[in-house]
Amino acid sequence: MSTTLPETLEAPLAEETPAKESAAAMAERAREPTVPAAPKLPCDQCIYERLLDATPESMIATDEQGAIIYLNAPAARLLKVEPAQVLGHELPRYFSEASAVSARALLAECLKLSPDATLLGEHRTLELVDAGGVRVPVLASGAPLRSGAFTRAGALLQFSDLRERNVEKRLTEAEKRAIIVEMAGAAAHELNQPLTSVMGFAELLKRRLPESDPAHRQVDIIYREAERIAEIVRKLGKITKYETKDYVGGQRIVDISRSAGEKE
Repeated sequence: MSTTLPETLEAPLAEETPAKESAAAMAERAREPTVPAAPKLPCDQCIYERLLDATPESMIATDEQGAIIYLNAPAARLLKVEPAQVLGHELPRYFSEASAVSARALLAECLKLSPDATLLGEHRTLELVDAGGVRVPVLASGAPLRSGAFTRAGALLQFSDLRERNVEKRLTEAEKRAIIVEMAGAAAHELNQPLTSVMGFAELLKRRLPESDPAHRQVDIIYREAERIAEIVRKLGKITKYETKDYVGGQRIVDISRSAGEKE
């Protein structure tokens, strides 16, 4: 069994015998600046392996029987193994019991595709098991592995570690919470000063107006509504988390009381 990626074989082009040059043409060519020969590229297999090692995603290649013939550095780190330890082993053995069937189905699906098919996309959620027995949730995709004549030689699978995505999601939620807390604190600070002035002048007017005056009741309403606003501002200043509630039109808005750690 081969333990490396299949090499791309190309038939060399037949070389044409150059025509004899005249003496004048040879002299003219001799005066032209010498162009250094282009460096030779390494074999296709070496290029493929370097490209796969450079990608951040975990890549594993198998033969048509599902035996591992190559894995890149990220895949070795994901499984916590040395490449030589897993070459020749069946890939499904590195999945949890629940995911092994799905892994075999993914391999079979890749082998049914045309040799020039592209990646299938992230469409299967599987569970790898590393050398320490830790279960690793991954998103898996795959494509046929081709040999030089565009014939199928196996499957090339890509795995994305879902644990990293969960970390990114938690960071996003933390950033959202931090923004809400900062905005609430700034709003509370900016509203406090003008609100204090409104309440102070409303109370002063209430004292100056007799209760029999119709304006007294109106000023009293202004004062009580300002007190309600003051209570909302107080809650804004206490917000430490991000909680939402239903609103009209199916929208969600920030639940100020719950976000401030208070009950409705």
